[in-house]
Amino acid sequence: MEILVIPICLFDKVVRAMDSVCGVSPDVMPAPSPELRPSPLYAGLWRISVATVESVASSSTSLSTNRSPSRSTPANFLFTDYSECGCPECREQEEVHINRGQAYLEPMMLSMPTDCWPDPVDCYEHLFCHMMQIYSLKLAYTSADADTSGNPILLYGFMAVRDCLNPRRNYVFRRTRDDPFVVVQDSNGSSFIRMSGPKRGIEMQSLVLVEFDMRIKIGENEEDDLQLIDGAIYFDSLVLPPDMIINRRIVGDCGAVDMSLAFLHCAAEATIQVGISNVPDGGLSLFLQAHANDIKNGIWLFDNVVSEPCELNRFVVAACRGSKLLLIVKSRPVNGTASLPISKFFIRDVRRHGSDSMTFNVHTAKIDVKVNWSTLDLPSSALREDNHYPFALDD
Repeated sequence: MEILVIPICLFDKVVRAMDSVCGVSPDVMPAPSPELRPSPLYAGLWRISVATVESVASSSTSLSTNRSPSRSTPANFLFTDYSECGCPECREQEEVHINRGQAYLEPMMLSMPTDCWPDPVDCYEHLFCHMMQIYSLKLAYTSADADTSGNPILLYGFMAVRDCLNPRRNYVFRRTRDDPFVVVQDSNGSSFIRMSGPKRGIEMQSLVLVEFDMRIKIGENEEDDLQLIDGAIYFDSLVLPPDMIINRRIVGDCGAVDMSLAFLHCAAEATIQVGISNVPDGGLSLFLQAHANDIKNGIWLFDNVVSEPCELNRFVVAACRGSKLLLIVKSRPVNGTASLPISKFFIRDVRRHGSDSMTFNVHTAKIDVKVNWSTLDLPSSALREDNHYPFALDD
């Protein structure tokens, strides 16, 4: 998937070129609003050849040339990026219009609704919806510039999803420079990146935007760090094949990240909560993985040592109607004599509302698992007035 960076000062020129390239008249296109004008979601609605964009911007030096897609294929999207251009218009737009706020909607908002009909089990008032599930992020490779002389690669930055339910950043990866993620290869030679989200289910009734800015920490000074990937891509529910794994490689200046995801028809949000008590001396090695949607790929939730009683962070998974959610729990005392972990399985049917729970007693530890089910068809009263893009308010 190719990225072509278009500064905001060239946006109007590119839009006006759509008429000749795509047969879309600028007169019938929605007017760029302050929220949409710098947004990749708006610029990515049309496919336009790289050669055409370059010809539009040939008179300007502000078009980024460090990412040069092949001329033989059309660009999959356009991304307007202020940082690539130093003109006054771009600097002003960057200060005023970019919305970097985090998604404010919480998970489990319809786990226990009071308006189900005829009842919460056979509810026809609340509906399953199309959703996106990100299964994994993996560091594909790094460039020669990212040589760490045998030391682990340290990643920081973010990857976030914006959907039409609440178009603010729903983070799936977020690390500061002071707390980077240490990339370690597993037994298969894969370098998976542990996801910290999403915060809630990702609705995919239409377009979904994935925004990212991930960097490699080099030394003590931030100016020495390398840009791994930076930009945005969108996924369209009208063209993605449903209920199957889709792999996308995001290529950046100093490497690439592989993303595995699925577009799910008629799904619900499952929020997994895990609490551990009676932790054995020395700690408990715990591994959690979720399977759903009749897809063999698992969703890596947790793989670490628990040293004291605690509740883990909530894990949010999308699960299709008519399928089952399988949670695999593997545990082993750190100081024990057992060489193999004990595996436990939590299996439940996907439903709209309510919760399921189970307790596992392994070794001396007690592991409590609870899954809260919720649909995403939230009432408008749950959304803020500034939730939608301006053009949607007139619908």
